[in-house]
Amino acid sequence: MKRLLTLLLASGLLAGRGVSGAEILASIYPATPPASQPFQLILEAAETPNGEPDFRVLNQDFEILHRSRSLRTHSRNGEISRQISWRLTLLEQSGRANGIPPIPFGNDLSNPVPFSRQQAATPREPSPRSDSTATFARTSRPPPQQPPEAETLPDVASQPDRRAPVSAQKELDRPTWALLLAAIPGVVLLLIWWQRRRHRQSSQKTPDTTPKEGISSEGEALHQACRANDAEAAARALNQWAARRWPDSPPSSIGPLARRFAGTDVEVEIRKLGQVLYSPDEKSWQGSLLWQVIKELIIRDSRQAAKM
Repeated sequence: MKRLLTLLLASGLLAGRGVSGAEILASIYPATPPASQPFQLILEAAETPNGEPDFRVLNQDFEILHRSRSLRTHSRNGEISRQISWRLTLLEQSGRANGIPPIPFGNDLSNPVPFSRQQAATPREPSPRSDSTATFARTSRPPPQQPPEAETLPDVASQPDRRAPVSAQKELDRPTWALLLAAIPGVVLLLIWWQRRRHRQSSQKTPDTTPKEGISSEGEALHQACRANDAEAAARALNQWAARRWPDSPPSSIGPLARRFAGTDVEVEIRKLGQVLYSPDEKSWQGSLLWQVIKELIIRDSRQAAKM
């Protein structure tokens, strides 16, 4: 509780700093880190902060396993913008951390990031069966039936043998049952293969990403990039679309663009794109998910622009 209050007080201090300093956005991935597992801290700035980051504030609760720094520049309409990002791989040591404290960059500070840790579920033990249930199971079995008494025939020698056809029929049925029993495993394997094939085909189906008529050139570029799973091209198309949507104050990079859709699926997918772009490790990216959540917005903007 004390650490959570400290994070909230730090948030108030950040709110009172004004807009004179550099804006440094801090976020973590995943948003709810699993207990005793490493997670990533991502820091993004659209302009150079007042000083270098001081990560010593993390040493009380975390161990820094890896850190990296990257610089990206963008040119739009003759203006050059830049984005600096820091990525840290952290492992909690104290077991009492409630979030990431503000990171000082000289006189600038990043925002605090509160979080909660995932807890492993405790398996429930099955309740033992009571003696009364076992007793009932033992006493509820029906008594064994006695075989019927044999029928006395007056003259066995003179009676015809009617059992011969039945015995012959049983001898004929045995090969048939043997073949059926031998075929059962093959039928079962065939059914299992068919079900797995159907599941694999359904999982490989991708959502419909075909754009509607009247889409803008920026939207079509984003659609093609998403279909090709090209993260770099998708980021360029998003920046072009954002510059057209907000001509007076376009976002400088992917991070500020994601914040303009805070609390929506669009923000989640744009942040996933940013994590793939800025990650030191190569990761695959599925563009169909981004297109699904943003295509209606792009189509609506394109129609409004066509009416003007």
